[in-house]
Amino acid sequence: MNFIIEHKDILLLALGTIIGIVLPKAKANLLGRKVREKIPKKIAIMIADQIDSFEKGLR
Repeated sequence: MNFIIEHKDILLLALGTIIGIVLPKAKANLLGRKVREKIPKKIAIMIADQIDSFEKGLR
């Protein structure tokens, strides 16, 4: 558990990369909707903001 907490940034980056490569856009959109339904709105907004920041960094 400590490993996950200490390396969460790297793990999230790896997970996002794998999802971005493997899933087509339509499937990623569907996955996002399913996740949005299961987590609180405040956390969903926080995650979306982080993803937007990451996208800006990539561009």
